[in-house]
Amino acid sequence: MGIGAASCRALAAAGARIAVVDRDREGCEAVAGEVDGIAVIADVSDVSSVNALVAEVTSRLGPIDICFSNAGVATAATS
Repeated sequence: MGIGAASCRALAAAGARIAVVDRDREGCEAVAGEVDGIAVIADVSDVSSVNALVAEVTSRLGPIDICFSNAGVATAATS
């Protein structure tokens, strides 16, 4: 049980409509089903993927009021 899934559960319990976003389809769909949300498969390290996920979420759920970003994205240091 990860922080993202636990956060989805807590926000759903508080009445939020949930869009679960992940690269892992199986996990994403499982959590979305658990919280009566929608599953959106996306890679948040890719700008075009993020733009597409925002478009999908807003078209299906309406405007985004809260965004809980729990992704770990690492980049290499430059010298």
